[in-house]
Amino acid sequence: MDVERLRELAGVFAIDVCAVPDNHPRVVLMLDDDVAQEWSDEGVVRRLFPPRGKDPKPLDVTPAWVKDRLADAKWVAQTRERLNSLGWFTKCLKARSPRFV
Repeated sequence: MDVERLRELAGVFAIDVCAVPDNHPRVVLMLDDDVAQEWSDEGVVRRLFPPRGKDPKPLDVTPAWVKDRLADAKWVAQTRERLNSLGWFTKCLKARSPRFV
């Protein structure tokens, strides 16, 4: 298990890593609904991994990109849910280059 990747994702998602046993590849996670609801909309947008174009190369997070994402309330709400989703967390943990789009 990539412990560094696990730490990185725990800093992005509203999920706490409670334990990572040394002797087998299991992890104890806890969803934190309150934390996800406390994030501002801009905080949700900025928690994402860098945006990506059609190729896997990361794009710059520009003020225009943030403003564009903030204008789509449905996308922000969906992203907030994903940042508090065990399914999305594990999907990103397994993926080589995570994307939320």
